[in-house]
Amino acid sequence: MRWIPTLNGPGGVPRKIAALVAVIAIAMAVTGISAWIIDAVTGDGGGTSEHDGHDHGGGVAVGDARQVASSVLTTMYSWEPATDRSPADAAVRALPRLTGEAKASVEKRSGPVRPIALWSTWAAEKTLVTATVPADAMVSVPITTNPRTTTLRAIVTQILQPTTGAPSAYATFAVRVTLEQVDAEWLVSNLTVTDFG
Repeated sequence: MRWIPTLNGPGGVPRKIAALVAVIAIAMAVTGISAWIIDAVTGDGGGTSEHDGHDHGGGVAVGDARQVASSVLTTMYSWEPATDRSPADAAVRALPRLTGEAKASVEKRSGPVRPIALWSTWAAEKTLVTATVPADAMVSVPITTNPRTTTLRAIVTQILQPTTGAPSAYATFAVRVTLEQVDAEWLVSNLTVTDFG
């Protein structure tokens, strides 16, 4: 399972467009990450292990496969190089929404992985890498007829957020995400980076 893109480089989007995209991305990423953290801390909001598939105050509708996929991918591809050892640390933050092969793969790689070439530079400059993954842009991939399994094609856009200077595009790539429904809650069971845009 390939879940860390190896694309390095600043991208080719003009700075004005990148700045606009970055502002939108920051707002979406902060909202998504905050919601995921709250959900991870509070669970289902009712103090029980039952889930009815609705939003339980954490911002992620666990009964909506697209929302869960967006939350997981946003978490996995938003990095804090100044504090994270590698992208693997971000993947560990997504563990509560993983199952099956995806969960096993992240648990197996819970230590640092081979860092991205720019990682040390980003860490020194305290640059953040924020990801946006619009749920409404995901496309169903008809792989199975099992109603408790769904596969989606998602587009991940990563933006570099330096402490000084303007945000800039870093990477855009597609990910095929398979989710399984467990007790009315969707969990990501597999994901593969399929192409770079």
